[in-house]
Amino acid sequence: MPSDPGPGLEEPLLEALRAWLPAFPDLKPDTPLFASGRLDSMALLNLVIWIEERTGRPVEVSGLDPAIEWATVRDILRYVQRQDREQ
Repeated sequence: MPSDPGPGLEEPLLEALRAWLPAFPDLKPDTPLFASGRLDSMALLNLVIWIEERTGRPVEVSGLDPAIEWATVRDILRYVQRQDREQ
């Protein structure tokens, strides 16, 4: 698996997260989103919508542990990449 999946989506995702979380303009691709307490429930909902729009598929939340699978922007991009491959 590439160490930097979806490089074309990294900056748009960072920009979206910064817009949803204006108190955290310093977000980087490896910033812990859940462990740091940065990602609140509204941002999580926006993230699900963002992922669904990028993959064209609904996010199946049963069995999904966002705190682990979406721990960082890079993890989110890996998830999106897996969804694209499974399509």
